[in-house]
Amino acid sequence: MLTLAYRNLRSRPGRTLLAALAIALGVSMIFAMRIVAATVQQTATEVRAGRLAGADLEVTAADHALLSATLAVTLAARPEVAAAAPVYRRTAWVPVDYDWAGHPDHWEPVVPPSRGGKGGRGLGSSRASDGWLTPGPQTD
Repeated sequence: MLTLAYRNLRSRPGRTLLAALAIALGVSMIFAMRIVAATVQQTATEVRAGRLAGADLEVTAADHALLSATLAVTLAARPEVAAAAPVYRRTAWVPVDYDWAGHPDHWEPVVPPSRGGKGGRGLGSSRASDGWLTPGPQTD
């Protein structure tokens, strides 16, 4: 049985080579997709942990309106809530491109680093060298 398979492989070397390449490409694509999926999952977990600073739940308004300042006190008074704190988030837009007359032509959002995430320096730092004034995703 093995001699028949060996003879078939030797008689058509081009087909054998292409089949081996197709199998190698398929296996490498599977491994690449697993690596991408693991990286995306880890990044999403870090972003959630950084944004919520370890909290299990974030209460926000559906229309991005400001919530009442007393809501944190009301939530903290509930027995199933260990801690509640108000957080104010606002997106700042900075010019990144200028027209020929020196007027801002293109604006991008700037997001402060999170307090709980890796590499964040907190909101107390506002120097451009600290990474505070770098364009990032919009977080209204």
